[in-house]
Amino acid sequence: MLDDSPIQPSKAPYVVYLDYTVINSRTLDEHVNHLSMVVSGLRKYTLYVKMEKYEFAQQEIELLGRLVSKKQFQMEPKKLKVIVDWQSPCNVKDLRSFLGLVNYNKKFTVGYSKRIATLNDLLKKDAKWVWVVRCE
Repeated sequence: MLDDSPIQPSKAPYVVYLDYTVINSRTLDEHVNHLSMVVSGLRKYTLYVKMEKYEFAQQEIELLGRLVSKKQFQMEPKKLKVIVDWQSPCNVKDLRSFLGLVNYNKKFTVGYSKRIATLNDLLKKDAKWVWVVRCE
């Protein structure tokens, strides 16, 4: 759709990622114009969307586990709650699952690498599994 679009991909006011289409606009009028361009492109290539799955003119959206708005980019509160409520791991497999979740959100944690150093030590080949207070 972008190949012969009047909008160059690097300057496009929209992003398409898998089944997400995000249109970034400064004003409602601009948003309507951008939306019209996207819908025209969809029609041109005989592509269809389910309109009930779309939200328009939003000030904040959830996208790939993040809350995105004009002023900030943050972790979704429900994802944070999952991390906070996570049970202490009982073994390496549980620890890897937990680290997979927190690694995805590491940019939101100040001093992340220092905070997980003790946990990473438990993943070393010959490490003995000992869960201590500093692991919490």
